[in-house]
Amino acid sequence: MQKCLWIQPALGIVLLGLISLSFLEYSEASGEPVLVQSDEKDVIQIKKPVIGWVEKVRVYPGALELKAKIDTGAKSSSINAPNATTFERDGKRWVSFKLVGPNKKKIQIEKPIHRTTLIKRKGADAHERVVIRMFVCLGKDLKEIDVNLADRTGFNYQVLIGRKDLAKTFKVDIDPSAKFTRAPRCPPLNATDTGLTDREE
Repeated sequence: MQKCLWIQPALGIVLLGLISLSFLEYSEASGEPVLVQSDEKDVIQIKKPVIGWVEKVRVYPGALELKAKIDTGAKSSSINAPNATTFERDGKRWVSFKLVGPNKKKIQIEKPIHRTTLIKRKGADAHERVVIRMFVCLGKDLKEIDVNLADRTGFNYQVLIGRKDLAKTFKVDIDPSAKFTRAPRCPPLNATDTGLTDREE
């Protein structure tokens, strides 16, 4: 009898806790868990921040603010580097290329080659691209991602953020009708912080 009297208050506390959880809902921008009610059971889901299909990003080294296409149709991320040249430094392969930002600001970037990748396009032969590691600021999130160097001269946007980085690194959803929903607001990052070099012209 004493055991039953002890169990009843305990069950009441548990039920009260579950009822309280059902009223919890977190901000969509925070990416926190949200308790979703269903007929069968409660399901924990993660609400991701929503961004537009074009956003301004800041890339490092150089701290250039560029317009980026947010593209779920592309697997990987790329940046415009039509005149990239490779060279050796201390027995390792490096690449040098130039970025042009707002007001024609030019940055000469030299980075070690992280790897190479084969890019296939419909109706065209596969071709090899150099991949480097770069820091990219999207909103308030600063992430180091793999970026392949491409000739994007004929495209509207110098930077493309692919679905792999959108899903696994920045963890966002896309609103295909929205543009420029957030400005890059990451803390300053310079060449010393990253161990990289850049030269402004």
